[in-house]
Amino acid sequence: MRTPWPCIKPSLLLLLLLSSTFLALNGCAGPSSSKALSSSSSSTGSIAVSASSLSFPSQAIDTSASRSVALTNSGTSALSLIKISVTGVFSETNDCPATLDTGAGCTVTVSFAPTAVGTDTGTLTITGGSGSQQVSLLGTCVAAGQLAINPMAISFGNVTDGQSSSQTVTASNPGGESITISGVTTDGTGFAVSGLSLPLVLAAGQSTRFSVSFSPSMSGSVTGSVSLTNSGTVPDVSIALSGSGTVPASGSHQVVLTWSGSTSDVNGYYTYRGSVSGGPYNKLTSTPIDLTSYTDQNVTGGNTYYYVVTAVDGAGLESAYSEQVEAVVPAS
Repeated sequence: MRTPWPCIKPSLLLLLLLSSTFLALNGCAGPSSSKALSSSSSSTGSIAVSASSLSFPSQAIDTSASRSVALTNSGTSALSLIKISVTGVFSETNDCPATLDTGAGCTVTVSFAPTAVGTDTGTLTITGGSGSQQVSLLGTCVAAGQLAINPMAISFGNVTDGQSSSQTVTASNPGGESITISGVTTDGTGFAVSGLSLPLVLAAGQSTRFSVSFSPSMSGSVTGSVSLTNSGTVPDVSIALSGSGTVPASGSHQVVLTWSGSTSDVNGYYTYRGSVSGGPYNKLTSTPIDLTSYTDQNVTGGNTYYYVVTAVDGAGLESAYSEQVEAVVPAS
């Protein structure tokens, strides 16, 4: 049989230890016992970001672009930031403190600096409190802008003193970024450039045409160049030029043609000559000329020639013949 405990006058002892409360009761019921009575109701900080993804504008190698997200503590207690990191070719900077109070915020800036042409992806991860948030990153690296010239060298051949010969040049940008042609310099006596309005912006894949002419003022061979200057990091481009001024032989003849320019946007003009009125006509120039005049020096005294002109647009489409003109070359 269990021996009963002697009856002791009840007493109440209240112990306060740190933040816990213990209640010890001694009485007739038996030996003393203890029970922890505790409760906690705590809230944690919560991470909120202003965007779930960041897209960057297209960049060339050795260039960069930045985008930012706002980070806010949307919880009801302070938020301890454990880590902010990115993956891929991206990098980040931030002004976030170690702890964000309730409702407080900071900014995380992500930079995109590609190293190779193509599409780059990554992730911005923000970890704090008991959770984390991720922001997807997307950027594209394109080939840098380029300046391509065709032709890179022009030979005008023999041009009679006082006359002019013209050639068409195409400038294009085969790269992935816009470039700006900011200046043009011509070197060499008698050479000139026309049809180029500066500064000229060429978007990716865009092209333009301009003319280089040679108008000698004396006999002899001449060399020179045309240099195009760019405002960015694209290298300058130079076109080599050459030509020779000649004096017409005594008693020789030539026919000078002039016409009104087309009111449409044209790339140049072809001139044709025939020996019979109404044709057939033979083309006198292998490429369109950018001028509204042409000198035919290959004529013979005592003959009659018939001329027509056509206009050519940027796509190479040629117009119908102009009205015919007649030139009678004197015999002497």
